Amino acid sequence: MAYAPSGYPIALIRSEYFLDDGTTVCVGFGPDRDKIRLDDVEMVQEIVNMWNPEIEVLDSTGHDWGNDHWSGQTWTTPKQGQFQLTGPQSLGEDARLLLAGSDWAAGWNSFVDGAIETGIKAAREIDTRS
Repeated sequence: MAYAPSGYPIALIRSEYFLDDGTTVCVGFGPDRDKIRLDDVEMVQEIVNMWNPEIEVLDSTGHDWGNDHWSGQTWTTPKQGQFQLTGPQSLGEDARLLLAGSDWAAGWNSFVDGAIETGIKAAREIDTRS
């Protein structure tokens, strides 16, 4: 796993699968889909060289979730304080509405684990109000 500082086309790259022939399938994530051509092996090779020039990129592909008709986005990555006035906590203790979902999670934001976390918190809150 490797992280890059702000401004790099790939901010995170990690190994996903280890194949029998010694090949490793990696997954990368970047902050700006316009900064990388997902199927451009040479471009991806240049980026990977910043971490380790001994790694050979054999192929590259990806999915542009931001332009995906169904999702229209990737994971939420709110900046600090972004939901302070509009998030679930802004509803107040007397609210009859509780929100749960991965986007509101304190940990594992945008993963199913985050949805479970907020679901448990909401269920506990409902239980204490009963």
